[in-house]
Amino acid sequence: ALLKTGKEAKLVFESKHKTIEAAISPVVFNNKKCLQAVLQILSSESPQNNNKDAGRILNEIGSNSIDVVFKMDFHPKAKISFISDSCEKLLGFTKEEIYQNPGIVEPYLHEKDKKYALESKEDYLKVSKSAKEKRIQVHFHNKRGESKFIEVVANPVYGKNKRLDGIVGNMRDITDRMLT
Repeated sequence: ALLKTGKEAKLVFESKHKTIEAAISPVVFNNKKCLQAVLQILSSESPQNNNKDAGRILNEIGSNSIDVVFKMDFHPKAKISFISDSCEKLLGFTKEEIYQNPGIVEPYLHEKDKKYALESKEDYLKVSKSAKEKRIQVHFHNKRGESKFIEVVANPVYGKNKRLDGIVGNMRDITDRMLT
């Protein structure tokens, strides 16, 4: 659609996913008016489209990753806000079971590794200060009774005012490496 706005004309093309604007404005050269070539072309992605792409990408990662990818939020209270589909293969629990009860895996940890169970911000702070590295290895018996060694990497997520709002991380099956 061609829109005339005073001395400037804008050509706007919109679709569900993209908006393109071309602005044309008159210029004076030797006391004669002539149209300047396209002055500015703006192209922008729809924010809704960006969110859909991000969600689609996250789902692809979650569905196709061998590792378990997760996000735990601490505010307003601790909860798992994302866990990949691979949690069922590694841990033996469905995503839904973990969302409903994030502490469900603790009883399946080897006794010496229960100190690494994270159910709160305080748990994470205690574990992260005592761990020499960001990688923690735990011995785990999954829901099916299989003995697994799992490497867990958790990274802090900071929000406004540098507040620790949660963690993102992954869990990897390192059983073969530990047994050889």
